[in-house]
Amino acid sequence: MERGTWTDPRLDDKMASIDNEFSTFREEMREMRMEMRAEFRQLRSEMQDGRGEIAALRSDFNDLQGRLIQIGFGLVGAQLMSTAAIVVALA
Repeated sequence: MERGTWTDPRLDDKMASIDNEFSTFREEMREMRMEMRAEFRQLRSEMQDGRGEIAALRSDFNDLQGRLIQIGFGLVGAQLMSTAAIVVALA
């Protein structure tokens, strides 16, 4: 296998080729970073929206819990009144 000699023009051509490849690589990386930043911005926005929805759900669950407590006390009160009515009727 014959080995070629590296003359100054060949080295210059090769270095220009390498520089071109690095420039292309840097441009691709720059585009990828811009895309990632845009995606992260969108993700942050969606997370903020999700936090608002979670807060609304918490409020709804708190309202539901209050109503269930009221119903429970109402049922206990009705049971006590029924028991008292039976005691009075039997006495």
